[in-house]
Amino acid sequence: MAHQEVPEGIVAQTILLGKIAKKVSDDAGSSVLKAMLLKNGIVLTDDVDKGVIALEKNDSYLSFKASSEKSSQQRNILMAPINKTMTSCYQFLKIHFSPEFKIVADWGGTIGNGGKITYATTTLGQQTMLLALITKNGSFDDPEVSPLEEYLTLHHIDLALHATHAAEALVFDTAFADDKKSSETAREQRDIEWSIPLSHIRMIGDYLMKLYNGNSKILGDYGFVVVNNPKVIKTRKRLLSPGETRFKTRVKIGSTIDNNGTIAIYIYKGATISGTATLLAPGNIYTVTSGNSILTFNNPSQTTKASFLLVPKV
Repeated sequence: MAHQEVPEGIVAQTILLGKIAKKVSDDAGSSVLKAMLLKNGIVLTDDVDKGVIALEKNDSYLSFKASSEKSSQQRNILMAPINKTMTSCYQFLKIHFSPEFKIVADWGGTIGNGGKITYATTTLGQQTMLLALITKNGSFDDPEVSPLEEYLTLHHIDLALHATHAAEALVFDTAFADDKKSSETAREQRDIEWSIPLSHIRMIGDYLMKLYNGNSKILGDYGFVVVNNPKVIKTRKRLLSPGETRFKTRVKIGSTIDNNGTIAIYIYKGATISGTATLLAPGNIYTVTSGNSILTFNNPSQTTKASFLLVPKV
């Protein structure tokens, strides 16, 4: 069965909207879309204006995204050798103080009863660990000597240089966070601005497909690409974070839910987690029956991710 395809990406979509608007304008009063547009309150010139604004937001999104990625890369380049150094230093100190390895905590490290050292995952946290290590290393007065000093000399480690680079990395990390937030805001604004025009494009395409049933190639006059091959519905993989609930998932009647993870999940009929749930164990399959095309999924585990497959009916 033939179907029309709306292109991916806002740039291609705005181009399509422009072609639709031009066709309608050229046809003027004889346009086959005149009644449909009026009935649905669609004003194509307003949609085109929204598209201009949405493209500006898209440009901002892409610019901030590129900038944040650059800052992230520069930060990582600076921090990689620093983190490698800290790992080696703390591991050396743990061996040096063994069996009293808990003394490593005095050097800024977090160490468990079993001797496992936990390292900071943020740039600020990593800088804090480094500065604590430097402070403790420099706290020994003659004739005392830091137990780390010989290790630093032997491996040509310059902690002062690392401190300088960590400060620079923190600047890049701040820029990364700011630009990432700005990019997400711009993307959200773009999507909000473009959501209505995009829905109108889909409505127009569906209307024209029904209008020109059997002669759908005419949609090409409006910029649509009509594909004669049937749509291929693929198996979709879904993950649920610990404790996560995914509401209002639309599924096809006759399709199946395959728990391919390691923990059981709850399946609720409908858009909420009310009512009696079906517990789907790992390796088991749930078939979607008539009247249950909207499902809600819950991962009851607070520590492990859940995984399942939405398998279309063959």
